Amino acid sequence: KIQLPRIGKVKLNTAPFDSLKVHPYINYKYAKLITAFRSQHGNFKSKDELKQLPDMNDSLLMKLGPYLSFE
Repeated sequence: KIQLPRIGKVKLNTAPFDSLKVHPYINYKYAKLITAFRSQHGNFKSKDELKQLPDMNDSLLMKLGPYLSFE
């Protein structure tokens, strides 16, 4: 039986770049885009705001949704 790592919620508005880039659905590129967007526009209020990031698509948003926290 293969043991998969447990993936917890990511506090999208406070998580540092290094924490974001190691998430299975957030790669280096998206970690950079998320942190840059936060510094320019403030906190994300919902996952729909992630659609403003280049190359973000509905499929990826559906995968990410359960793992995001907007606290």
